[in-house]
Amino acid sequence: MAKVKKSSKGGVLKIDMTDVEEKRSGDRVDPGDYTVKIMSAEVKESQAGKKYINLKTNIDGKGEFKGSTIYHTCSLQPQALWNLRNTLEAMGISVPKKVISLRLRSLVGKKFGATIDDEEYEGTTRSKIVDVFKPGVAKKKAEAEEELDEDDEEDEEEEDENEDEDDEEEELEEL
Repeated sequence: MAKVKKSSKGGVLKIDMTDVEEKRSGDRVDPGDYTVKIMSAEVKESQAGKKYINLKTNIDGKGEFKGSTIYHTCSLQPQALWNLRNTLEAMGISVPKKVISLRLRSLVGKKFGATIDDEEYEGTTRSKIVDVFKPGVAKKKAEAEEELDEDDEEDEEEEDENEDEDDEEEELEEL
């Protein structure tokens, strides 16, 4: 419990902030795919009285946003458990189709891939996890797309060369 002492000097308060946890809605990062690491997991209750799992994650790896905090919530309402299933599977946890026991502290340190996008909330733009996947999947997908782009560029170069040859042949026929 925080200790507050009132000083006799003009209403100055001395407040012990030693054990006060930093609370914020998370950092803002550029939209994109990231690998995130779970720093904490806890069950919370919404204002409507509905329970959910709150995952505090940090962006892993290298880059400008390494260490940025992004929160991910998984509702415990039956119609929304698909999000928890997808998140667990993205961490590499097999989820059988039966009642499961989940030890939240076992999630701490686990990683998963996350697509992060901007969300407007009460007039403020913040970053939100909008999709989850196994780490490395996005990188493989990006590499595959890059490879396709390179193939397309090669095809375009060949078409340009063929057009140049056709133009040369037409010029020769005209002479």
